[in-house]
Amino acid sequence: MSIPSSLQNLDDDTIRRFREIVKVPTKFDSPKEEETCREVVEGLSEEELQATADMSYAFWALKKLGDEAASPEVARQLAMKVALWHVKFVGGNHAKNSLKRLQEALKIREEHKLELFRTCFNKDAASDDEKSIREDVQSDSDKQLQFLRGQDKAGRAVLIKLPRMKPGTTEKAYIRQQLYVAERSAAATEFISMGEQDTVCAIFNMQNQNSGNA
Repeated sequence: MSIPSSLQNLDDDTIRRFREIVKVPTKFDSPKEEETCREVVEGLSEEELQATADMSYAFWALKKLGDEAASPEVARQLAMKVALWHVKFVGGNHAKNSLKRLQEALKIREEHKLELFRTCFNKDAASDDEKSIREDVQSDSDKQLQFLRGQDKAGRAVLIKLPRMKPGTTEKAYIRQQLYVAERSAAATEFISMGEQDTVCAIFNMQNQNSGNA
């Protein structure tokens, strides 16, 4: 397995932090909720389970580095955490509906090739898909600036989204820009909060918004 260039020179403190993040236990509101999440995870194929664990940037990075902390046991633990998002969204501890929703999310990640959004700006990003994603993200970024700036009191990354500055974009470029920012924001929140938070604080600045640029 080749190591992405963005991970090749990580310092020991960052790798140590990744190891700590992936071991943070999932907090359940009740034994029933935990059992429902376990049923969801048990309904995943091995490939789906790994893809679910890879939603954690820390786990994905450790796996790419061949670190023993990215173990099957840790993958299952992280899958439980992701399952919890869907169980809470569906409500009522419905394992079947929660599993369906998680599998639909995995299909979206696969269709949009979201793993490549983590590597598309690497110096060794050479695949046609990575180049295409990078070009679209750069194109739409020129028309609407979005950036991460610090954290809020809850330990979530703060995303600032400014008004669109120029008209004209493609649907694909717009969507890819949003996905790229979402991936970076999620990774930043995970790192800042040591895996305790799974949401982002987004601030939309609509001052001087020109509908002609929408």
